[in-house]
Amino acid sequence: SSLRNYRIEKSKSFLKSNTPISEVALDIGFFDHSHFVKCFIKNEGILPSKFKNFHLKIFLKLKKFFLFLTFSY
Repeated sequence: SSLRNYRIEKSKSFLKSNTPISEVALDIGFFDHSHFVKCFIKNEGILPSKFKNFHLKIFLKLKKFFLFLTFSY
């Protein structure tokens, strides 16, 4: 449904933060963590935890890169 798609899209920004996945599920309107996971997989093709970890790794690499640039001059 379009509401579910909207919620999944909204969850992506929360998943890029330090917010626990179970809290993300509740914040976007899912009452059951496992139902959120099933819907996320159906829409995105990956687990929310994989999505979260992937974006966390990118963030940490970018942070490290910008720190390197800041202190290299």
